[in-house]
Amino acid sequence: MTPKFPTRHPYLLITVEEIAQVHSRAQAEPWAKKALDRILDAADRVLAEPPDIPEGVSADHRGVSSAAKDVALAYALSGEERYRKYSRKVLLHYAEVYTSFPLVRNKRSRLTSFSSLYESRWYIPLVYAYDLLYESLSSVERERVEAGIVRPGLDCFVVWDYGTDPRATDWHYRCYNFQAWHLAAIGLAGFCLQDQKLIDYALESRFGFRHHIGHDINDDGLFWERALGYHQFTLSAFLDLTEAAYRCGMDLYTLEVSDTYGPSDDIRELNYPVDGDNGPKTLKMMFDAPFYYPFPDGSTANIGDSSMQMFLGHPLYRIGYARCKDPKYAWLIEHKGYGPDLTALIHGLPGKGIPAPVLGTGRFGNTGRTVLGSTLYPATGYAILRQDELDRDATCVLLNYGPFGGGHGHPDQLNMVLYSDGKQWIRDFGSFSYNGHPMKLKGEWTAQTVSHSTLTVDGISQHPQGDRDSAWPSDDIASPANGELQTFEVDSLLKVASASCDRVYDGVRLERTLALFDGLVVDFYRAESDAAHQYDWVMHVDGAPDAISVPLAQSEIPLGERCGYQHIKDVERAKVNVDWTAGWRDDEGRGLRITLLGEPGTEAIRARSMTNRGDEFASTLIARRNATNTVFAAFLEPYRGESRIMNVKRLPAEVPDEGIAHAVGVEIQTVDGVRYVLLTSDGDTRHLFGELVFAGELALIKLSEDETTVSVVGARYLNFEGKEHAFDIPTKKQFRME
Repeated sequence: MTPKFPTRHPYLLITVEEIAQVHSRAQAEPWAKKALDRILDAADRVLAEPPDIPEGVSADHRGVSSAAKDVALAYALSGEERYRKYSRKVLLHYAEVYTSFPLVRNKRSRLTSFSSLYESRWYIPLVYAYDLLYESLSSVERERVEAGIVRPGLDCFVVWDYGTDPRATDWHYRCYNFQAWHLAAIGLAGFCLQDQKLIDYALESRFGFRHHIGHDINDDGLFWERALGYHQFTLSAFLDLTEAAYRCGMDLYTLEVSDTYGPSDDIRELNYPVDGDNGPKTLKMMFDAPFYYPFPDGSTANIGDSSMQMFLGHPLYRIGYARCKDPKYAWLIEHKGYGPDLTALIHGLPGKGIPAPVLGTGRFGNTGRTVLGSTLYPATGYAILRQDELDRDATCVLLNYGPFGGGHGHPDQLNMVLYSDGKQWIRDFGSFSYNGHPMKLKGEWTAQTVSHSTLTVDGISQHPQGDRDSAWPSDDIASPANGELQTFEVDSLLKVASASCDRVYDGVRLERTLALFDGLVVDFYRAESDAAHQYDWVMHVDGAPDAISVPLAQSEIPLGERCGYQHIKDVERAKVNVDWTAGWRDDEGRGLRITLLGEPGTEAIRARSMTNRGDEFASTLIARRNATNTVFAAFLEPYRGESRIMNVKRLPAEVPDEGIAHAVGVEIQTVDGVRYVLLTSDGDTRHLFGELVFAGELALIKLSEDETTVSVVGARYLNFEGKEHAFDIPTKKQFRME
């Protein structure tokens, strides 16, 4: 690609022609005048209280460079000398002192810390500021800025020799979000300086932009690090690069890149399981993928190092709409967006009255799927079951089973998140802050398995964390920590997701099946081994503990002294061999009941745990067993007002000895006379549940006054009320019986 540079600066963040458009729009439309005033007001606040420039190495330099960019933008939009004077002063200061700081950590940084990411986040705003002030600076001043900041700053980001540079083996210079920011810095410098070599490096080098698109965007559109926050963070960096390129005549939004991720990759470049070539990839896939992730209220699950956030019309989507014209971006901006910003001033507002996107049944990315409003991200490893995508209070459940995702991943295979009635009842905590004491708690708590709603074995965390306290655990392709999808089946009655994993505990196979029907959730969590282990089935609930059907006693004995267990407090426990129920309520009249089917040797534990803040807590429920093989069978009912469940009981199962751990039947009765029977087995052998016979993965029978509806998944055989249904191959089917 060859750029066509505008004749005058600026042209990275905004062009001369776009500045004229902003003024025309501000004169014609009140919203635009207010948006322009907000930009100028922000610059005025900087001038009133300018940030102190640190004398030494400090992450606080980023705040200074950001302020310089904001004020330089105000100059470009207003022409007022006071704005130019401040930004020029900051630029010339850094031009004088920057190279006096030595390169550290093998040329990863000079000024901000020991992180090339922090350095890039300081550097990029100054390149923008330089471009915005360029025409007002003398040739001598330009030379000082370029020689003192722009070119030496690149030393922290560019790897020219992959044979000798020690950074060449660092994933942060290959595939992580770090590299996206490195490339943005290099590309912005290249476009600003009109340096084709730098532009080519940013776009076409071994680990350049083209490589990122073809290699590091999963086939379902999410960035390979999996955490939604880092997906958006990486996309932000890409857009710094692609917007500058667009203004220089290079449209990277329509660029299609062949899937370059495959088994022939160098082992250092294999970040997640190879899933074949599923077609070319585009940047637009990253815009699209998050649409299929949120719960009905717009909240998102905090998998990995994310934070609780709403899926909103982030300013990124204003750029996405301007370049791609996808109507769902316009809807997001109109209904869930921030106030108009610079991008809105440049491109205008999208039209009003655009209908909400409907997930329905279809595809996204290259492999992503939606079925009746439920979502599967097969490459990233998220299955999201939704009772009704159009009902804000509808019950939804997420099963997490995918690749680890690098250092921002957590040892949380087969973790679940439960949403209902406008809240995440069972939520993932995301991450503690990376700074100070919270960083220690990140390693001791949120990066440990027991802080997630999944299963631990022998009181230690899943691979790759094990018995360590690493804040950044990470697997590798030689010993991956990913699970495998077993089932994703959805019909109007029954929605099922199941996955397994035998890679996170030596000699132990885990399998979890989540079934959603009529707003209710059943969880079958299997653990299988040839040796006896302590299995802890863990749930973290966002609610105040309510009634529990077992007589708990306070315990002074800690649940453990490592792997996160040391942070579980106020422990109450009791032995229980029968079915038991625990409840929670909140101050808005919402409740959650969890019923676990009884099993000899079970210990019920209720306690209090941190979330991702030291002063915020969740209620923790643990069912503990010592066994070789076991199934934790739980029924979860979110409700508002009063529970509608009368009874939950286990059905007797007659199975061969080797199948005992695989077959479970449960019957649920509601106050309105509906009865549900749910059966699960190993799939091949016929199991007798009272008068029912079933062979298959899952069967749900709903009996109401008017009709009986049956949904089966992976079914081989069903005999119900004397009526036989036999299938030659494992079958997914829904049918009604008279």
